[in-house]
Amino acid sequence: MPATWKTIEDIVIGVLQAAATRYGLKCPTLTGDICPMQDIDGLDSLHCVEIIVDIAALVPIETDNSVFWTENGSLRTIQQVAKHLASKQRSP
Repeated sequence: MPATWKTIEDIVIGVLQAAATRYGLKCPTLTGDICPMQDIDGLDSLHCVEIIVDIAALVPIETDNSVFWTENGSLRTIQQVAKHLASKQRSP
């Protein structure tokens, strides 16, 4: 059974918190309204690649280059990331 976007949102928040601790990034309290690329001080695209790998280890998803930003370059909030990933789920 596929995970709900809300479950994925909780996973994304947990993975982002762990990454912020691991990399020593300044991180606000994470909620669905936070935009990781804008609101987590020091987060960069290399961190994002590792974060996507960590998420994919927990949720079977088809990854792409538009997890934290849209195809037109707009940044996604955590909630938008979760909904995007929910649409990219594959069978385990």
